[in-house]
Amino acid sequence: MKKYYSSGLVLMLLITASSLAWSDYLDGMGVYSVLSSDNYSDAAPIEQMLHDLEGAPVRSGDFAYTHNQLEVGVSRGDWAAAVFVRYDYFVEFNDDTVALAYLKKNNATARGEAHYDIDLSANHLRSRGLATAYRFSVHNDWTGQVKVSYVEAWETTYGELSGSVITRDDDFSADLYLDYSYTEDTFLNRPREQVDGKGATLDLELQWQVNDKLQFGFSSRDLLSLIRFDDVTYTRAVATTNRISYDENGRLRSVPALSGEERYRNEIQRFPRRVTLSAGYQYWSQWRLRGELFAIDRYLFPRLGLERDLALGNLHLDYDLEAKAIGVALRKHWYAIQLRTDHTNWDEMDKLEFSLQFNWRL
Repeated sequence: MKKYYSSGLVLMLLITASSLAWSDYLDGMGVYSVLSSDNYSDAAPIEQMLHDLEGAPVRSGDFAYTHNQLEVGVSRGDWAAAVFVRYDYFVEFNDDTVALAYLKKNNATARGEAHYDIDLSANHLRSRGLATAYRFSVHNDWTGQVKVSYVEAWETTYGELSGSVITRDDDFSADLYLDYSYTEDTFLNRPREQVDGKGATLDLELQWQVNDKLQFGFSSRDLLSLIRFDDVTYTRAVATTNRISYDENGRLRSVPALSGEERYRNEIQRFPRRVTLSAGYQYWSQWRLRGELFAIDRYLFPRLGLERDLALGNLHLDYDLEAKAIGVALRKHWYAIQLRTDHTNWDEMDKLEFSLQFNWRL
């Protein structure tokens, strides 16, 4: 009995000591969650792009993108770890491509003869992963954060479509080249297959406090990224309507032809790089002038804004000169909320960006 009593006492002491140690550890720990979405299209409103351009005539344009991410993590001291799920789509096109796609979706035809140069590239990923981040400072003037993420992707579309199409009233001729890898073939209706991509990304943030009034910043998302797919399904094909032959009566005729291959290959895919350069200057006692240059891939979005510290938090107002969008953000130690848009009507929005973050201390 004494033996069991002594063993039980030791066990209770170990549990108590472990609980106290764990409690001390939790004292410096925080939990956070971030929900963010960034969407833009320069050829048509976002809503119309989501419905494959069905609706009003499209404008000239070059690209559209969306980035959506939900992240939940814990932090302690300068370190943080998180799990996340994200959806990314980045598509580039020329005016002829989007104009022809609009005609097809809306069952419209060009009058007379029209020539279209086709140029379309798509970069689409659904993924999830784990991330770890470390915040650092150098001589109190420089602060920053480096973040490394392990990524697993289960859905992809990656490749290009190019060539030319000539329409003549209700008829057309075409020479097209297609080369892309995918989870589901949207062009030739190949059965959907499972894919498994693995890789990593690197984010980097830097801030330089030059003096009491002047500050510079650098923020990057997916500064470096690489997702590798082994044995991903792909299609490489050439389509043409310009095959000329003779019928049984000796008359010329044009016969459409599709040739190519549907196989498996290894593929390397990368996220579009997103970088923000910023500068802030304390011009008045309460207001700060702020300038930003946001870039996604090779596309630039300059912004001008103001900041002020309020009881509710840091208030940020800006105007995006390229997207013609107004941005509003409010940040405090336990929350951050941001909204940027060019219109109050969803059907007319070309730009919609929002984020919501909460931080809890344990």
